[in-house]
Amino acid sequence: MDTLSEKEKYYQEWVKRVTSFLEEVGPDLGNGGRSCSVMQSRPVLEKDVDVVFLGCNPNEDWGYCGVDNERFLNGNAPYEVIIKWKVLYKLQGAFLWLNKTIDRWKEEPEEPLKDGNFVFMNAYYFGTKDLAQLDSLPGIEPLKKKCLEYTEDVIKNVFKPKLIVCFSIPDCFDELNKQCDFQGVQSLTPLYPYPDKYTSKQTVKVGMWNDIRVIGIPHPSQAISNDDWGCIGNFILEQMHNCK
Repeated sequence: MDTLSEKEKYYQEWVKRVTSFLEEVGPDLGNGGRSCSVMQSRPVLEKDVDVVFLGCNPNEDWGYCGVDNERFLNGNAPYEVIIKWKVLYKLQGAFLWLNKTIDRWKEEPEEPLKDGNFVFMNAYYFGTKDLAQLDSLPGIEPLKKKCLEYTEDVIKNVFKPKLIVCFSIPDCFDELNKQCDFQGVQSLTPLYPYPDKYTSKQTVKVGMWNDIRVIGIPHPSQAISNDDWGCIGNFILEQMHNCK
């Protein structure tokens, strides 16, 4: 019989603790409770990942319906499905374009959204239609803090990425920064691969969480031009390359 690795054992114990927390508070959170979801992609437990993509909270506006332990094991959907979600496919399109078009990335391609290279999960585990609804729930602030503690734990002790990409600067990057106290935080304008041809209209943030680089980008649900996605994608690839 196969024996579990230390990473798998830690993850199983983490799942038990998170499940117990969600089963305790989920049914009484707001009118009818709140749905609970943590993992969007499958967890990668066979190696340390390149990137953890971190969303704010699940876009699932319904009441408590239990905790689905299958999602801790297999994610919300197979890779072939989640890579087509709006929150990922424009970013993936930028990566594919950069790796096919830009000489630097053609020679040394980076594939942050290749299956097995990343984990996509939520920072907060309670589903709502938007973050404003989450923030309006009575007693939510200590529960959000507890979610961030669990998120910090699994990133640091299980997934161990080279890079974290936060979907939303104010609602994800800044909130995680309050929890983890990043070092050297900067706001930057990401450069287009051909800087003389386009200046980005978007801003990103970057900082260090001990030895892990953390990036905050605009939430992918925003109206962002393809050129700006090229700037953001190029910045992420640059940061990945610098982590090697």
